[in-house]
Formats: sequence, C-alpha cells, structure tokens
Amino acid sequence: MSAAKEAGFALDPRIAGSTLDWRDWSLSQVRLMNDRRFPWLLLVPRRAKAVEWHALAPEDQAALHQETMLAAC
Repeated sequence: MSAAKEAGFALDPRIAGSTLDWRDWSLSQVRLMNDRRFPWLLLVPRRAKAVEWHALAPEDQAALHQETMLAAC
C-alpha cells in the first residue's frame, strides 16, 4: 500500500472507541465490533476523507469488494 494513499487517513474516534483493532489488510483496517452478542467485522479503508464506497477510486472499490468477500468467508 502506498504511503501517499494513506496520508491524511485518521480513524474516526467513535469507531476507535467502539471497535477492536484486529487485522490490517491491503486496503482496510479490519476491526471487530466490541459486542459479545454478535461477531461483526468492520472494514475501514485507509483513505483520507472517504466516507462512502462510491467515493473511493475504482481500484480501491475493487480491493474493498475483494476484502468484503474475504471477510464473508
């Protein structure tokens, strides 16, 4: 992953406070929701100011899709 693409990325404090850092994949931080009832994973692309999937560059959208499929398995 290019450091330039990650430059300026900051995890929202609300997400940091309600999740546990689990893994780093090529595009995303993979976080585990801090809720014993449900094993939810949260994929957070390390891209500055990216809020919605459609705001990502096409290659990042494809990478996020692949990571989502990996998380679903």
